[in-house]
Amino acid sequence: MQRSDAKMSQEACLVKMFKFLDLQNKGAVDFALFEKTAEKMGMYFPSAELLQLFTEYDENQNGSLDYRELAKIIFGD
Repeated sequence: MQRSDAKMSQEACLVKMFKFLDLQNKGAVDFALFEKTAEKMGMYFPSAELLQLFTEYDENQNGSLDYRELAKIIFGD
């Protein structure tokens, strides 16, 4: 949120970030992109731990996180 407009809500900031991550405009982010993004943000986890987190929040088990699933990771349940 540091680089976003100060008036922007957390949800609006998340939507903006999600659209930035979803380069192919699929409405979802796969694990490879999730892992790359975490590294770019300075969050270094062993791949197994990151995959466990990804799988836990991939509620429909389709191999990708949609906006709602990603929001749960960031904001909690």
